[in-house]
Amino acid sequence: MTGFALAVPGLRLPSLLFYLVHFLQSKNYVHASPSGPESDSCSTLVQNRFFGFFRSSTTFPSVPCSWTLQNPDPRRYTVFIKVTKPSEPCVPSQLRTFQYDSFLETTRTYLGMESFDEVVKLCDRSAPVAFLEAGKQFLQMRKGAIRAGSVDADGDEDFKTEYLVVGKRNPSMAACQMLCQWLEDCLASSTSNRPCGIMQTPCLCWDPPPQLNPVDGCFHNGVYLENCLPSAKESKKDAELTGGWSVWGQWTQCSSECGGGVQTRKRSCQSPPEESYLCEGVVEEGRPCNNQACGTSKTSKTSKGRHLSRSQSLRSVDNRKREDVDKARPGQAQSQQPVHGAWDEWSPWSLCSSTCGRGYRSRTRTCTPPQFNGDPCEGPEKQTKFCNIAVCPVDGVWNDWSSWGSCSMTCSNGTMQRTRECNGPSYGGTECKGDWLETVACFLGECPVDGKWQPWSLWSGCSKTCGGGGQQRSRLCFGPFFGGLACPGDREEVRRCNDKRCPEPHEICAEDNFNNVVWKMTPAGDTAAVRCPPNAVGLILRRCLLDDEGIAFWENPTYMKCISNDYRSIQTSTREHLSKAQRGLVGDGVSEVMTKLKVTSSDGTSYSGDLLATIDVLKNMTEIFRRAYYSPSGADMRNFVQSVSNLLMEENRDRWEEAQMLGPNIRELFRLLEDFVDVIGLRMKDFQDMYEVTENLVLSIHKRPVSGHADVSFPMKGWRGMVDWARNSEDRVTVPKNILVTGKPDADDSSTFVTGIVLYRNLGSILALQRNNSVLNSKILSVAIKPTPASSLSAPVVVEFSHLYNVSPPPETLESSP
Repeated sequence: MTGFALAVPGLRLPSLLFYLVHFLQSKNYVHASPSGPESDSCSTLVQNRFFGFFRSSTTFPSVPCSWTLQNPDPRRYTVFIKVTKPSEPCVPSQLRTFQYDSFLETTRTYLGMESFDEVVKLCDRSAPVAFLEAGKQFLQMRKGAIRAGSVDADGDEDFKTEYLVVGKRNPSMAACQMLCQWLEDCLASSTSNRPCGIMQTPCLCWDPPPQLNPVDGCFHNGVYLENCLPSAKESKKDAELTGGWSVWGQWTQCSSECGGGVQTRKRSCQSPPEESYLCEGVVEEGRPCNNQACGTSKTSKTSKGRHLSRSQSLRSVDNRKREDVDKARPGQAQSQQPVHGAWDEWSPWSLCSSTCGRGYRSRTRTCTPPQFNGDPCEGPEKQTKFCNIAVCPVDGVWNDWSSWGSCSMTCSNGTMQRTRECNGPSYGGTECKGDWLETVACFLGECPVDGKWQPWSLWSGCSKTCGGGGQQRSRLCFGPFFGGLACPGDREEVRRCNDKRCPEPHEICAEDNFNNVVWKMTPAGDTAAVRCPPNAVGLILRRCLLDDEGIAFWENPTYMKCISNDYRSIQTSTREHLSKAQRGLVGDGVSEVMTKLKVTSSDGTSYSGDLLATIDVLKNMTEIFRRAYYSPSGADMRNFVQSVSNLLMEENRDRWEEAQMLGPNIRELFRLLEDFVDVIGLRMKDFQDMYEVTENLVLSIHKRPVSGHADVSFPMKGWRGMVDWARNSEDRVTVPKNILVTGKPDADDSSTFVTGIVLYRNLGSILALQRNNSVLNSKILSVAIKPTPASSLSAPVVVEFSHLYNVSPPPETLESSP
């Protein structure tokens, strides 16, 4: 819109403003505004306008009404407002002025709202004009209905509002001329209770432009006048276009007959108040006069009465040097003449005494003392003026609540709501505290309400511990109310409990103190439990059984549920790593956990629960190794096999027997090693072999393609590191190459098989199969082939062991299928 000013040459500023306002109104640049809850039916939105004005009588024909000005870009422009207040009494708080970023219809909330009500004060007639500055997206003036309890003022409440949108960088000359005049009027009328609403401007209002003619500007004959705006005209022709000023009056009589005086003349602004911006420049100007030295004291006394101080309107009355006063005039006698006191230059203005609200600045000057009975300095030694146009922070204040809305229900329980709006905050104050919405119940108890069962209570304790008892539960009926139906069904329920036969005295295990643990009386068939020792977590279990004669007796306690603290820590860490692996996360520290398990298990176990915890850790490690993004190192594989070997140590035999009592844990061990072979084999290359030898087992893994031409033999010749118990050449396994077929001719050329062979040293003794002594004294060997070969085997797997005790017969050859 700034282009309109350039497109109308030859117009003066007042005519230009009127022309643009008329043009924009004729082009329908004023639209309806989504301006909030109180002005939906009467609203005006002004867009793409940089200056203009309106009167409230036309913009607010009824209530509620709103007028909204949209800032085209708050980052580049600032909005300034001038409100000429009504001359007649008005209703306070009926007009609200505020700025905001946006308005949410769903919650009826203004975002970033700041109120200007304390700045405008429309009904405060102590100042006829109010100014304010806004920097947000929207500035709104809203006239609402007269609130209950307010006095309706008689008279015309019509007021005028002018607005100006000024660029923050390189503002136009016309905009700055008007804004500087507004700023001067704003500062002149500001008080502590009514601060100026303009905080800062992008215009340099008091710095004289270098292109101005000193004669026509604020500088005149070496005198700089206060309360002066630089004129934008550089020629008499432009000055004639300004208009509004009367002709200059006559020069007044010189303030002193000798020794230097001042003459002044004045002019008046003939424009109406709303067009005061047409009068630019100074109201009064002065010039020096009567510079000759005073000859007699009589003359000095006469001039003393005519000397007038101009300290309030002139910053420097005379630029002549004080030496001219003391210089003797030619032809004068050298007698001592009176020397009057003379003021030095004013000091710079001090800083403002307050950072917000109303403060003051001051400056001082020093008087050179009079001599030879001269007159003292006349005028004030100190000047003070108000400063700090910034407004102090004003916290947000809630407006009155709206009327209660209608009830949400026509009967039964309903709700009513009412709302309120936050007025402010302004200038960095805090937001309103509390709720903007209140809800209360209404119209209670008019609709019929059927009864409704509440949830059942818990079952009561059984009336008997054995032999058949009863327990019951109940529920409450909520209602009915106002003639509704009662709750259907029963209020109470009863069921039988503890139907088992009550044990006879000889069928109850008596209280027993075993291993410093007190076992309380327990019926036969039940299991008692106590806490594990302090170095472990879990429970010690002990069952009460009946012997062949029907007499109750205690079994030995089992520690399957007790896990030492060290093993529990390893088990917890492994589960955390597995959880990360299942979510696709690579966790550091897996190798450290495997190393810790190997070291801990080599020191033995304290409870049978430690063996089961170790198997759980190894199973979880196998699942971690199975992930494609984690490749176990050679140290990880060795620690895995060594941990399995530590489980098979002879000192763990009793704990294996205890663990075997309640579950087939040896099968879990076989399955564990079978899964380990499968995982490691996937990462091996074709024709690659791997073996691990420990004190308690030997593990070998072989990967062969279907197209291979050699059998798999165990042990392989040339293996180093074989321990003595596994070195016997008469113990061997042969897996013929002919069985490594998939049964699918198209896949044989690319298929591979992984064969895992495990030779256990003392697993037979741990199994404790008492009915077969040969097994107790034999080695145990397992063979795993992945994937499983075709069901029809062309050749058997040959397993050959030498006898340990019957050494005279030849070795036996066993044929087995995988």
